[in-house]
Amino acid sequence: MGFFHSVGTWFGYVGSCVVAPDATCRPFLAFAALGVAAVVALALIIIAYRSRYARDAAEVEERRTLQRMREMQERVRRTLAGQPVVPKPTLQGRLRAAA
Repeated sequence: MGFFHSVGTWFGYVGSCVVAPDATCRPFLAFAALGVAAVVALALIIIAYRSRYARDAAEVEERRTLQRMREMQERVRRTLAGQPVVPKPTLQGRLRAAA
């Protein structure tokens, strides 16, 4: 019964502060203000974290895309560099020049 008595006392105190605030309610108001400040701070931290996470994810994706493009260009360069260069035959027209 001690727990329920403490809870009843707490709600009685809070109820009396809501109905008729006086100097004895200052600790409760300070507690409430501290709680509100903590909730606001936590919300700001979460918003900043989400923003930073999104920015970092975009940077990582951009780096991956650039790396893939470089790898593809390097593969093409290696493939072309490995092929032998064969001179193209000169085209012969239908008519030959008179000698």
